[in-house]
This record gives sequence, C-alpha cells and structure tokens, in this order.
Amino acid sequence: MAVDMLKRHEVEFGSFDLLTDNEVMEEIQKYYNWPLLPHIYFEGRARGFRHIGKVAQEKVF
Repeated sequence: MAVDMLKRHEVEFGSFDLLTDNEVMEEIQKYYNWPLLPHIYFEGRARGFRHIGKVAQEKVF
C-alpha cells in the first residue's frame, strides 16, 4: 500500500528488507525506542502509514 501510494505521487524512494538483517532491524527499533517498525522514513524522521497518506495528499514530498 505505501509503495503504491508513493508511486502514484511519483515520489522517488528506495527500500531495504529489514527481515533479511536482524541487526539493522534491532538497531532501528532501539534508535526510535519503538517496538514496531514504521513504514517509511523521510526528512530524517520515521513516519507511520497514516502520516504517509496525509503527506502524500498534501504533496509535501
């Protein structure tokens, strides 16, 4: 869903499969002090799915 939304708004993005690297996944969880991983990071901040939709609609990307 998030990828489709980014593509619809023609946002350039990259990806990384956290499930392939436990160390990276654990460090991100520690860094953000949050047990769940956000869907996306931009402007140096972690963002959740609801925020992605809001930002995409406002075309802040």
